[in-house]
Amino acid sequence: MITIKVVCVCGQKFAFDVEPVNGRMPYVVKCPVCGADGTASANDLITQKLAAAPPAAAAPAAPAHTPAAAPAAPSAKPPGSPAPPGAPRAVRSYAAVVAAREAKAQQEVQQAKPKRKWWRLGM
Repeated sequence: MITIKVVCVCGQKFAFDVEPVNGRMPYVVKCPVCGADGTASANDLITQKLAAAPPAAAAPAAPAHTPAAAPAAPSAKPPGSPAPPGAPRAVRSYAAVVAAREAKAQQEVQQAKPKRKWWRLGM
């Protein structure tokens, strides 16, 4: 896990932890203020940090025979539950957050039932 600190062209500073995939960002990074793409800057910082890091020690050789372990059961974690401590946080752009809010509001409007007035019930 590498901590990346990016300074946007608008002057906003933001930081996040990431596990690089093939020495690059596994997802798009956008400025939380102006929405500018910061993926290239983040990739440059990852390259610098990986070049400055000492080479990893060689992994010990695996034994000739390893007992077969039972496959791990998938976690029955319900959607929307909080991530475990230490798990990387998902970075969403401001536009994605706004779009999700708008979609939720539209869904609520479509599901809303008209309120009936007592004087319109035909009593």
